Amino acid sequence: MDHEIEYTEMVFNKEEALDRVDGDFELFVDIISIFVQDTPEKMAQIEKELQQQDAESLKRTAHSLKGSIGVFCADSAYSAALKLESDAREGDWEKISTSYKQLDAEVKKLSDKLVEFAEG
Repeated sequence: MDHEIEYTEMVFNKEEALDRVDGDFELFVDIISIFVQDTPEKMAQIEKELQQQDAESLKRTAHSLKGSIGVFCADSAYSAALKLESDAREGDWEKISTSYKQLDAEVKKLSDKLVEFAEG
C-alpha cells in the first residue's frame, strides 16, 4: 500500500506565536486581522519607494514590516524583510528588486496561512 507523505513548510510557528500572547487565541486572531489589513498598504508603500528609488524610506518601511512579521515567528518572511532592509541600506537596486520579490512571495504565503489558521 502506498502512503503519500505531504511535506508542508512551516510558514509560521503557531505554538511560539501563541505563547507570545499568553495563549490568548482571540487576541492572536485580532493581531492576525490587523496584520492582514495593514500589510497590503505596507507592501504598496514599498513598491512606491522602489519606483522612486528612495532607499532611506524603503529601509524604514522594510524594518517596520519586519517587526510586524516577527510577531508570528515566521522565519522565512522575517529573513526576507531583513534582507530587503539590508539591501536598502546598501542601496544596490538590483539586489533590492530581487529581495522585494522574495519578500512579496513570503508575505503572501504568511498572510494566507494566518487567515487559514484564524478561520480554522
